[in-house]
Amino acid sequence: SKKCKAVSRTKRPEPLLETERRCTFAGCGKPHSSSKFYQIFEGKQSGGQDWGPLVDSVLCDTCYRRFKVRGTLDRSVKAPLTESEKVCTYQGCSKPQHSSQYHHIEEGRRAGGQDWSPLIGSVLCQACYDRFKNSGTLDKPPTERLTPDEKRCTFRGCSKPNESSHFYVIEADTKAGGQDWTPLVGNVLCASCYCRYKDRGVMEKNKRPIQENEQMCTYSGCDAPLGSKNYYRIDGGTKAGKREWTQLA
Repeated sequence: SKKCKAVSRTKRPEPLLETERRCTFAGCGKPHSSSKFYQIFEGKQSGGQDWGPLVDSVLCDTCYRRFKVRGTLDRSVKAPLTESEKVCTYQGCSKPQHSSQYHHIEEGRRAGGQDWSPLIGSVLCQACYDRFKNSGTLDKPPTERLTPDEKRCTFRGCSKPNESSHFYVIEADTKAGGQDWTPLVGNVLCASCYCRYKDRGVMEKNKRPIQENEQMCTYSGCDAPLGSKNYYRIDGGTKAGKREWTQLA
């Protein structure tokens, strides 16, 4: 009887030990801080780059993505994207290869006041880039859940609540512009009111910001009237949480 021929299989790399989870690139700013570490093995071809000089190195997620996209670990080298690199890397992008412009996200980017660090090394099309810049998320706003009757700005002071190129549903994790959106969670805002709050932190067109000497809670029963991160001026148009605020105006 014929003997079965042994089939050789490529041995899968062993997971990195905790002591090995450190970026070995000398220029890495945070060699110990990464959600993921990559050990570079011979034969690696990710991104079409030459990984040969990095064999046996361990890279953090940021350095790995930089080399995969640009073919260099040097942060100071800002080579333009090649045609093959002009593809949006956001998995939820509906048109990753159709954009007038692509943006390579690098360390230190602060556009729109957003935290871009989770996207370092990514390439975004113009639409996805603008969405993150304006709203702090790549997820498309859930306006598709709105019926035509629901596409109406719920801010009482809106002059054109039914007329807008876009409507935004404010959710619990909305962080656009670094503002505190919690009083508006569940509301629907037109583009004009949304951008006003994102930029200024107020809904009213002519509402002046609270000055530093006014930042004190006026409720006599407050335990820490001066120890708050945010203060809110209550007026006749306040509707947060669908409560009755008129007695506090």
